[in-house]
Amino acid sequence: MNIHGVLFLKKNGFPEEFRHFRKLSEVFDFLKEVGGEKNLFIMGSDDRIKITDSPYNIKRFRRVHISSSDVEICLKELNTEMDVLRIPCENRIFSVGYFFNQYNVEFTGHALMDDENILIDIFVGLRGSGTDITPSFSFKIPIINNRPRLSVIDFWAYEDYVLRICLDMCKIKRLHYGNPYVDFVSLKDKMFYYPDLSFH
Repeated sequence: MNIHGVLFLKKNGFPEEFRHFRKLSEVFDFLKEVGGEKNLFIMGSDDRIKITDSPYNIKRFRRVHISSSDVEICLKELNTEMDVLRIPCENRIFSVGYFFNQYNVEFTGHALMDDENILIDIFVGLRGSGTDITPSFSFKIPIINNRPRLSVIDFWAYEDYVLRICLDMCKIKRLHYGNPYVDFVSLKDKMFYYPDLSFH
């Protein structure tokens, strides 16, 4: 996860499903508000990375499938890992979210926009590591004057989502210099959000 990309999404009103904290005490306070046993994940980030850094090349500090009762141990482990890499405490950001899985995911995917096209790959369900990563659907949508030419698509699977992603990508590109790359997730309860963003 590129933390600066995710914070950019949050600042500009795009759907992202994380809460971000600088202090461990803030994480504990938030989890007290949430209450109960939740299927959570916690990720630690180094804020010295750049928004142009590929999320695939960023060191991840993450714990998944945890409950609120596990958080103290998990945060201690994350901090120890970040200590080993000498990441200053003032540069650490902790993100908390709900962990999605193959039972609650409708589809996932990614999209890349350059000056001429938006490329979108959609994967039905959740593709785990080591599985076939051939997209279920792929789209190449031309861009003219920062507007998608959706009329070139004869058949759309997930038509409403393709439209939404295209419009969001165009807006993101207007707000920040560079070619945006996003990951996206749609859950079976129809919640849709972007868990990652970077520029290239």
